[in-house]
Parts: sequence; C-alpha cells; structure tokens
Amino acid sequence: MELNYSTLHKHKSQDIGRQLQNASLYFRPKNGMEVVTAGGWNAGKAIFYNDLGEGQAYGNEYWGQARFKYKGWFAQTYYIKNDGGDDSNPNYLNRTGLIVPLERSHYEAQIQYNFNVPTLSNSEWTVGLDYRDAKADTENHVYGRNEDNDDYMLYGAYAQAKFKLEPKLDLF
Repeated sequence: MELNYSTLHKHKSQDIGRQLQNASLYFRPKNGMEVVTAGGWNAGKAIFYNDLGEGQAYGNEYWGQARFKYKGWFAQTYYIKNDGGDDSNPNYLNRTGLIVPLERSHYEAQIQYNFNVPTLSNSEWTVGLDYRDAKADTENHVYGRNEDNDDYMLYGAYAQAKFKLEPKLDLF
C-alpha cells in the first residue's frame, strides 16, 4: 500500500485530492431503543488502474443512512449516489482520452426480528426481509447496448433457527 501511495504522488501532472463532510445523530428516546441517522458528502480526484491503463477519476458522492434497534427489532436503510464526474471533470483514460463516465446509485433496506421459543427445544429465531437496488449510468460508454440492462436488484426473505438439542449440541 505504501508503494501505491508514493506512486500516486509522483504524478505531477495529476491533481489528486479529496474532501468530505459527514454527520451522525444518535437518538435514544427510551431505554434499549436507538435511532441513528447519518449522512455525508465526499468528493475526490484520483488515478485508477485497469487493463486499459491508467485513468483519472473524478466524482461527488452523497450518502444517507438510518438505523433502528429496539428489543428484537433491527431495521436499516441507506442510499449512496455518485455522480461519476461531470463535463468539466470527466473520468477518462490517460492513454486514449476515452471518457468513461460512471454515475451510480445504490439503495438498500433490511428489517429483521429476533425472538426465542423456549418451548420448542429452547430455540432462537431470526426472520427478516432484504431489498437491494444498484444502478449505473455510463452514457453507453462502458456497457454499450446493455446500458439499460445493467441494473442489479435483489430482494428476499430469510429465516434461521437455532435449536438447543443437548448442552453441547445445537442444530441450525
């Protein structure tokens, strides 16, 4: 890692840097309950490496998160948006000057409940729902004809149980 850091700073023709601002708010309205909200912005300029050679990346990223925890409940959601550079500061490959815009966003949410059923082999249960949606917009520069088919969406439900069969034997 030291080598990469030193190498990045030897590129005198490249302007490398970053800025960021973050804030969090923790709210505990009653004993055992917590609500956390956080958000921020960061911007950066950096060199990236791929199979086509060195490139210059620019971008602003905005993010927000909210979490809730109380008794057996847990829920969270967050959103991240990266503008992938703009017309005055695009992402590009140094050798060819090829513009490689990559605006992207990611939204995720989860809710989960944990509970015990002592009458059923002293079992511990976890049930939940997940949702994830990731999108990318490369203005047809990266994914070409698949530009409108590159989004990633996942959602589902899950359940897990731990049964205490014997003092030294559990079944999941």
